[in-house]
Amino acid sequence: FSFTFTVADADTSLDRLRVSVAGSDRSLFAAENSTLVHLGGGVWSFSAVARPGQFGESVVTISVSDGVSTVREQARLTVLAVNDAPTFFKGTSVVGAAGKPTTCGA
Repeated sequence: FSFTFTVADADTSLDRLRVSVAGSDRSLFAAENSTLVHLGGGVWSFSAVARPGQFGESVVTISVSDGVSTVREQARLTVLAVNDAPTFFKGTSVVGAAGKPTTCGA
């Protein structure tokens, strides 16, 4: 997923604002699969890729600080389960005669 947001402060220049993003469920998103990029003019982009096989909800908190005050906004993200295709691993072949019982060993 990816989203953009804009930050501003009447008393502080944009280059002095500190922006961070944190998720409430670290099992869904790894830091190495997340990026926070300043696009310029106070516009930021945050993107993340869910860990393989993981799904559920996470609250993402965006924090902006001017060094004196910090403002936080939250968004709830839902990662839906994916219907992964079943897998099959071919074992050894078994040959049986028609009309006669065949036993397969483990």
